[in-house]
Amino acid sequence: MTSFVAVHADDLSDLDALLNDPTLTDTWTTTTGDTATTTWDETTDDEETVSKIDLQLTGEVTTGSVTLTFQKVGDYTNYKIYYAPIGDNNLKEDDVKATGDNVVVTVKGLDSGVEYQFIAKAFDDEGNPIEATTSDPVTATTATEQHAAPSDNVLYNPVVKVENNNIVITWKAGADVDKVQISMSEDGKTFKPVATVNGSQNTYTIKAETTGKKYIKLVPIAKDGTLGVCKTAIANVQPKKEAQKKMGHPKTGPETYLILLLALIAASAYVFRKRQA
Repeated sequence: MTSFVAVHADDLSDLDALLNDPTLTDTWTTTTGDTATTTWDETTDDEETVSKIDLQLTGEVTTGSVTLTFQKVGDYTNYKIYYAPIGDNNLKEDDVKATGDNVVVTVKGLDSGVEYQFIAKAFDDEGNPIEATTSDPVTATTATEQHAAPSDNVLYNPVVKVENNNIVITWKAGADVDKVQISMSEDGKTFKPVATVNGSQNTYTIKAETTGKKYIKLVPIAKDGTLGVCKTAIANVQPKKEAQKKMGHPKTGPETYLILLLALIAASAYVFRKRQA
């Protein structure tokens, strides 16, 4: 039977250096003069049973979050997700507890429109990192915030005027205006509804029943029922002028004064002739 004799390091410092070499090599010499070399891997027995975490994106990306997934490795249940914007060395981390074989984690609090890099790593129950499980980095860009276009549920250049004791209202409706609600008040406080008309109508006439100030309120309404900014205007309705009667209400124009002047001259001539007689 062939026997082997181990060739050992000369002292402890050499042994320590040898044990800390990434590749451990020990040499054995047989009694027949043959030399056998054995290579040892520095990986511990615990790490030999696990593999690198296969970190993946789920496709769920918002303006402030990214969702990741991976399969649990070995019997490890404690993980960390490290992340930072590309080019930023200030890593942040989220602790993850695996409750099943498939792990899903959503990293929140991210900035919108920024490209981030993510790495996952397993830890034992004492909190020691299992380096062999470190995942390859994955990148994802958070969504950019979309700002809604401003609503055009607006009435432009509303005008209120009085014509023959009728209150005529005109306006130009914005693209989002569906209806216009019209109401009126005598005191500017209590408004009573008058009508609701199509916004594209652009005009409406109110027959005034009484005189004085009339407060008119216009409110645009969008198709979804949203109320726009109301517009208020004042119409001053004057009393109607009564038609002049033909009898008892002589004209007061230039012709009237001429007639009176001629009558006065005639009367003066008559008086003068009477005195001469």
